[in-house]
Amino acid sequence: MIIDFSITNYGPVRDKVTLSFEPSSDNVSRDDTRFYEAMPGLFLLRYALILGTNASGKSSLLQGLNEFLALINVPLNLKSELLPYNPFRFDRTTRNADTEFVMNFVCHGERYGYTIAFNELCVTRELLTIGVDARTVFTRTTDVSQQMPHINFGSDYAIDEHDLRSLESSTLWNNTVFGGLQKVSAEVPVLTDLAKWFQSYFTRLIEPGDSLKNYVIDELAAGRIRKQAMIAWLRRADLMLDDVDATVEKFDDDKQRAITEMLKNSVIGQHRTDAEVATLADRIRYRKVEFKHITPDGKEAYINYEQESRGTQRFFQLAGVLDIVLRQHRHFTIDEIDNSLHPDLVEFFLETYIEATAATQLIASTHQHELLLNGKITLPDAVWFMQKNNSGAAQLYSLADFDNDIFVSSDPSRKYFEAYRTGQLGAKPFKSSPYYTVD
Repeated sequence: MIIDFSITNYGPVRDKVTLSFEPSSDNVSRDDTRFYEAMPGLFLLRYALILGTNASGKSSLLQGLNEFLALINVPLNLKSELLPYNPFRFDRTTRNADTEFVMNFVCHGERYGYTIAFNELCVTRELLTIGVDARTVFTRTTDVSQQMPHINFGSDYAIDEHDLRSLESSTLWNNTVFGGLQKVSAEVPVLTDLAKWFQSYFTRLIEPGDSLKNYVIDELAAGRIRKQAMIAWLRRADLMLDDVDATVEKFDDDKQRAITEMLKNSVIGQHRTDAEVATLADRIRYRKVEFKHITPDGKEAYINYEQESRGTQRFFQLAGVLDIVLRQHRHFTIDEIDNSLHPDLVEFFLETYIEATAATQLIASTHQHELLLNGKITLPDAVWFMQKNNSGAAQLYSLADFDNDIFVSSDPSRKYFEAYRTGQLGAKPFKSSPYYTVD
């Protein structure tokens, strides 16, 4: 689980910002499902909600986490490939400075800290530490003139000299050490375990335009998503659904031949043999989802996925995500969780997630400030705001950073909402008059 994640010099972020999952108070109840005891005595929040205006930096923060994971899990194959370098460009001192990502986390009951610094061409520096006392597992620097990394392991984690040289030679200057590890058979127990965890625990960022339809259908058809749990959530969400039927099938021979011909004549088919194109075509599947509704007169009516509303489609996808998060204990990051969903369904999704006990975390950005009215969801440590300062740099701060004195309301359940609505918490657009004169 993530303890905290920091970004420096990335997109609209100039100075270091940190999203923390540690509570600001030690007074955490073991029965509060909004927390999970990741290590003895270390309770971590299971979710973080980020509010802010458009272009405030919310998406960049989430994309930064996504890029951090990609540097670990998806190494580049050529030295000439460029890294996803996107520095803060409104300041001359940062345009050519390194971007830095730092994550402190708990894996298999142990605490780690991992830092990656990079520019457009190469990973310049890495550091992995272990334990509360931050003992060094390895450090990495890069000789830019030679385009070669140098890796040094701490005395407690030294590896065979041959394995070390093999790991160094396999780690391109634009790869992380974890990326290099994927290309070599060297035995590095601590790194191997962490690499597996990064790949299995985290999932890619879900962006507003992303469709999870195929992913959820595949997981549902394969039995990796509990169908009955999904149906129960869809029913409770009052979408008038009674059942879901998902199938994944191969196309018949005629359609398979047509797909093969289409691929041959496309960009995908260029520079590939007929056998390679046929293999690609054979992997394509026909996916179908039908929703069963019960009509007022008690009869059954079936509607396919494409004919349902976008809100129903979105909640079907998120219901699948919810089951994966809770049952497989995986981390999800969702940008604009309220996209195409009624506010009540967003609350229902978050409440259902929070009420379950699972060693997993959810990060979501939202424009739905009405969530601040929901006492079950609005935990000050879990609610974050992003806004830009006068120099255009994004700032990140939490609801817990404010003194209680500013939260004045005749109705205590509305105190956070009223403070945000009246601009006391920032992270709101400045609105001028909506009226204008027509010549």
